[in-house]
Amino acid sequence: MVSAGRIGRPTLVAVVLALAAPALAQFGPRGGEADARPGRGSAGWPSFEQLVTRSTTIVAGEVVAVESSWNADRTEIFTTVTLRADHHLLDRGRNRIGDLVRFQVPGGTVGTDRLLVTHMATFRVGEQALVFLAEQGPRLPRVVAGEAGKRTLRPDPDGGWQVLPGFASTDGASGTPTLAELADQAASLLAAGVR
Repeated sequence: MVSAGRIGRPTLVAVVLALAAPALAQFGPRGGEADARPGRGSAGWPSFEQLVTRSTTIVAGEVVAVESSWNADRTEIFTTVTLRADHHLLDRGRNRIGDLVRFQVPGGTVGTDRLLVTHMATFRVGEQALVFLAEQGPRLPRVVAGEAGKRTLRPDPDGGWQVLPGFASTDGASGTPTLAELADQAASLLAAGVR
C-alpha cells in the first residue's frame, strides 16, 4: 500500500508497474497486439479451447442478481453474481442451486465505496451472458481470464443466441458464433479429452 506523502519518480513507476502487471499478463507479448501463436484471439485473449480447458463450469443465461460486499477484513470488495443458467456447456461445478449459478468477481460498489479492478468482467441484472468459471477451493467460482471469460449474448435472427465478441480462428479471422455452435465445439473438445 502506498501511504500519503511524496513519492519519488522511480518508486512511483515501480508501484504502477506492480499494479498493472496482473492486468497486462492476459495480453500478448506485444502489449495488446494479437499473439502470433495459433488459437490466440485478438488482444492476446485466450482462445475458446484455452477457456474450456481452464474452466470447471461454462454456462449461459440471464443475470438475475448482482450484489457487492466487503470481504471479512474490509480490505477488498467482491461482487457476487447469480446467473439463471439456461444453457450448460460444461458443468462440473459445486456452487449450483437448481438452474442458478453463483460466482464472484473482484470489485464493486458498497455504499459510497467503490473498487474498480481493470480487465475484470462486469455484470448487470437482466443481461444475457456466457461465462467461463473456475472453482477455487471452498470459495465461490471466479470468471476465467478476467473480461475474456465473459461474453455477451444477443438474440440471433434464427431464434438462438449470438456470442459477442466472437472467437478468433487459428488463421486470425474472427466471426460471431452462435451459442449452439460453441456448445458443439465444447462437446467436441471434451470428447477429445481436452482437459
